[in-house]
Amino acid sequence: MYKLYFCDINLITDEEFERELKALPLLRRREILRKANIDQRKLSLAGDVLAKRAILELSNGRETPVFAKGENGKPYCLNYPYHFNISHSKKYTVVAVSDRPIGVDIEVIRPFSASAAAKHLSEAEKEYIVLDDIPEKRNERFFKLWCAKEAYLKFIGTGLKGGISSLSITPDSNKFANNKDVIIKYSNELPDAVTCVVYK
Repeated sequence: MYKLYFCDINLITDEEFERELKALPLLRRREILRKANIDQRKLSLAGDVLAKRAILELSNGRETPVFAKGENGKPYCLNYPYHFNISHSKKYTVVAVSDRPIGVDIEVIRPFSASAAAKHLSEAEKEYIVLDDIPEKRNERFFKLWCAKEAYLKFIGTGLKGGISSLSITPDSNKFANNKDVIIKYSNELPDAVTCVVYK
């Protein structure tokens, strides 16, 4: 069981941003304010706010969720038995919350880099992309593969350090070649982005 929560930062007013920022612990506030620009600050803040609201909603809890980060930066909740993961792309933040370990990634669909495909995708994955004649569909296929790989690395807690190119997806079965036990699920919530959740 998992739930996804989305935020379009263009809908966050300056007043809402300031109010939610003040509600955070001082160290986290400083971390957010060190981001390069207001959009990055809003994306980061939206992750915290969505994760806290989601955990409170799922648990019917009253105590404010307290977050910490693991060895490789994966966030976790100290005072509720829920796992969560956060991802950002362009104007979107997504949070996945579950009662078991989970990874999530979101990517706004755009023209993909041929060099990134050559470097990070297997031959079977590259063939899967070019099977479609429509450029927009090729872009979507690339980001579906990329999202699944990134969500998996976040699921296992390594982040991108785990190596995107070390993973291979069998497009026909929608499974990782090196770990067929994990589940890959895509969301169609946003028409201009690909969202992928990975869990066991």
